[in-house]
Amino acid sequence: MNNQSRLSNEPPPLFSFQNFIRAVNKRKLLIAIFFVTVVGIVTVISLLTPHVYQASAKLLLEKEIDAEKAMLFRLNPLIAARDYNWINAEIAIIKSYPVSERVVKNLGLHVSETADTVNAANALQGTIEKFQEKLAINNAKESNILVINYDSENQKEAIKIVDETIQVYIDYRSELYKEIEEYEFFEKQMRIADSNLRELERKEADYKTQTELISPESQRLILTNRLSDLDRRLTVLKTNRINKETKLAVIQKQLGKEDAISIPSTETSDSPNRVNNISRLKAEILSLEIEREKLLEEFTPQYSEVKIVESQILTTKKMLAEEVKQIVDEEKSSIEAIKAEEMTLEDLIADTRREISELAQKEYELSQISRGIEDSREIYSLLLKQREEARISLAKVQEDVKIKVISPAISSLNPVKPNKRMNVALAALFGLIGGIMLAFLLDIFDRPVRGPDDLAGSGINVLGSVGEHNS
Repeated sequence: MNNQSRLSNEPPPLFSFQNFIRAVNKRKLLIAIFFVTVVGIVTVISLLTPHVYQASAKLLLEKEIDAEKAMLFRLNPLIAARDYNWINAEIAIIKSYPVSERVVKNLGLHVSETADTVNAANALQGTIEKFQEKLAINNAKESNILVINYDSENQKEAIKIVDETIQVYIDYRSELYKEIEEYEFFEKQMRIADSNLRELERKEADYKTQTELISPESQRLILTNRLSDLDRRLTVLKTNRINKETKLAVIQKQLGKEDAISIPSTETSDSPNRVNNISRLKAEILSLEIEREKLLEEFTPQYSEVKIVESQILTTKKMLAEEVKQIVDEEKSSIEAIKAEEMTLEDLIADTRREISELAQKEYELSQISRGIEDSREIYSLLLKQREEARISLAKVQEDVKIKVISPAISSLNPVKPNKRMNVALAALFGLIGGIMLAFLLDIFDRPVRGPDDLAGSGINVLGSVGEHNS
């Protein structure tokens, strides 16, 4: 009985549940302080940590299988299409240093603060490495869809970075398969051809403005019609002048004769007043001559009446000669006027012919410029066609891979970091478990340590009591 009572009074094992409960009840305050401290620190850190948003985009990559190659190598196109190991190569291109460097430079994510080339290069490399750490590319198993994620404190910046990464990836991928070089060559040549064409068109416009050569065909027709009209008018004037000169010569020839003058029909002599006056003078001369002949039949020429009649005949003839002289003078003036008009027409004809000659020279120079324009247009059209062919070739899938953006970059509405609720929940769990474990450890350290003799004695007594009981 004594041995049994002694065994029942022995303390429970060190890691028993009773000791655990006793330690918790004994150090409730310590557990509460530890719990509140941990939860408070984690909460404050979560509140002070900047929010991080995640922008995400999805790409669909389709690999086309060349049917001829598949038949040549006896491959099943359906099986080959299900092989998604090639996607790892696309992920490697997106994560490559050149792509990251271009994105960083294009968006100005790195600002160099030093003029030292080495330090600036190191700083740029550090920025690129940070960018690559934040950029994540994932694809589901047995899937040809890539998900591009980027974490940033700025939602708009994250979206821009994902979109720019996709564009740079597509451009860089094209460069890897060199199609971009041919396209850029034709693009450069097109810019040169376009510049030359614009320069020639500007020269053509300036030349037309300076020479007033708006419509060469119309101007040539106008000048030709003008020259024809001037030639016709000059021919008419010359004919009229020759006609007048011929009649004037006849009139001048008759002025020296004593006989009655016969005046040809002219513009001057055909006036009504002058015709009437000449007719009247001729009639008077005829009447006086008849009267003189009658007087001579009865009287001698020295008779006074005969002399009076002869005097009247001479006076009338002088009047008629004066009238004819006026006609001659007027005809001469008319002929001189016609000659002056002829000279004017000849000058106009010479000017018109010179204008036609100058127009022909201008047309020739313009045709040279226009021919250069046509040649440049043909070259530009040829380059445009070749560039379009290169663009189509560039747009085709290099290495039989088509890239489609099935989901443009969008940012999460809520920040992905920090997760305050989860952090507080984990802090509460850790604070509670940690406080309990701390209380239990302190309770273990606070218990008195028994010596070896006590342990040995109690062991002997236990063995002795067990032997007595057996006996």
